[in-house]
Amino acid sequence: PPPTCPCQPPLSRLANMNSLCARCAPASTWLQRCRPRAAQRGLVTATTPKKIKRFYQDVTVEQTGDMWRVFLDGKVVKSPKGTHLDLPARGLALRVADEWQSQGEHLKPQEMPLTTLGCTALDIVRPDSSACIDRMLPYLEMDTVCFQEEQDLLAARQQQEWGPLREWFEAHHGVKLSVSTGLGAPGHAEETIMSVAEKLIDRDIWERSEE
Repeated sequence: PPPTCPCQPPLSRLANMNSLCARCAPASTWLQRCRPRAAQRGLVTATTPKKIKRFYQDVTVEQTGDMWRVFLDGKVVKSPKGTHLDLPARGLALRVADEWQSQGEHLKPQEMPLTTLGCTALDIVRPDSSACIDRMLPYLEMDTVCFQEEQDLLAARQQQEWGPLREWFEAHHGVKLSVSTGLGAPGHAEETIMSVAEKLIDRDIWERSEE
């Protein structure tokens, strides 16, 4: 299809938005054609990962160039893909070091959120930032706060709790969110999707990892 077709990821259409392919012309919104299917997701199981016994004693922090690293008994902490966990600030490195130092007899990754975010930024976001943004945008399409119950009492409560959040998002990003009262997707305007994509482009890998 043409590069501006809704079948293409939003980032590939930022420069030119004038044409659609024949297949997409009857339904010209990216939301209708490019929604990831739940069936494409990996199978989630209840298998408990094997426990990893703590293998170090001392945890230290050192500056390397413009970045900061955490060391376990003198060996640098690496991501699951073997990348040195280079952190952009000393304060962040100290917090990551605290996560490793506070571990008991066995490591508990679920209690190491900053280490996880760092590994995500370096292993997943940095290699392909555009693909990362394309993976995030569908969450905007189906965000819970963009749905509203048809029953009046519950709808009033939802408006009370979620209305201010939607208003903040609209003002902060300069967009307009749609709200669905049925089973279908809210159907945000194409301009909304593209505007949010552009703002995500301006964020660095650390900010994108927090989204």
